[in-house]
Amino acid sequence: MSEALKKCYRFLFQKHSIGFMRFCYAMLIPCAFCEEFCRWWMLFMCFVQALSIHAKTKEW
Repeated sequence: MSEALKKCYRFLFQKHSIGFMRFCYAMLIPCAFCEEFCRWWMLFMCFVQALSIHAKTKEW
């Protein structure tokens, strides 16, 4: 499991960091129009935050 999280972290934050941030900013537009989409997006962002905290503690 840890190896899969590490691959996900590397993909999102090391290899494609600028693209991922642009994608996150672009997803705020649909969040403004659809409350249900906003709920799912915030759930995904909670996963991203937990992944980031886990990576920081493991010093990836």
